Amino acid sequence: MWACTGARAFAALAVSIALSGCGTTTPNIQEFWGTSGNAAAMESAIAGQIACELANAINDLHDTVKGDELLESQYGYVFGWNAQTQLIFVADEQSTLNPTPSFIHPLKSSQVFTLGLTGTYKNQATRIDKIAITYKVKDFIGSKKFPCAAGRGSKGTLFVQSDLKIKEWLIAALNVTVSQGGQSEVSAHPRFASKTDAISHDIKFGILSSGGIAPTWKLVRFGTGGNPLISGQRDRSQQLILTMGPPDKADPDQLGPAAQVSSLSSQINAARLPTP
Repeated sequence: MWACTGARAFAALAVSIALSGCGTTTPNIQEFWGTSGNAAAMESAIAGQIACELANAINDLHDTVKGDELLESQYGYVFGWNAQTQLIFVADEQSTLNPTPSFIHPLKSSQVFTLGLTGTYKNQATRIDKIAITYKVKDFIGSKKFPCAAGRGSKGTLFVQSDLKIKEWLIAALNVTVSQGGQSEVSAHPRFASKTDAISHDIKFGILSSGGIAPTWKLVRFGTGGNPLISGQRDRSQQLILTMGPPDKADPDQLGPAAQVSSLSSQINAARLPTP
């Protein structure tokens, strides 16, 4: 009798696990309270902030070196470069069903036999949106400088509010090359004195939220465990890969070989998805 009861319980558990897989869908970039228009507004705001910070950084650098022969020789080459931005938006959703029922069978002499069952079923879906934009650095020169609206929020999205530190990165990266150039005291200099092949800025923001339901009860012949019966998790990330370098000789609108390799390696690293 007990064997039949246990078999029926196990069959019911198996059916429950199988049915829990229904409803798996492609994740939305926006949150559940928003719309696809909110996601588009967020992506546009991020792209605008990047262009704004990059323009301000380049114009500040241009204003600093303009008219100074030494500084122009050290930093002026960057104004002939291209800049490529890669925006990567990831939404990863997981749902888990983890029932842990136990069946209690009283025996003689106040003894009790308990059969515990466990099972886990997990769904995971990942969505990755990528946007690539290439600029000519010289096109930013002379543009009007204005405060960039860092952290412009959008209804239905969780937008990371932060200064992307593009100006700080650009100056620091170029200063490294200048410090290794022909006028420095080091004995070995870069292949092209006072110039670098490529520079890259990689930023990734991650937001994780999770929750679960763990109902517990104990009856005469049936009980449940303390583990969450149903749990869910949503992981979002926003990543910027900004690469600057000389243009390709065959196609001046694109990055040169060294900068392309740098950009590609960053994209490959960003493509490593979380393991279920």
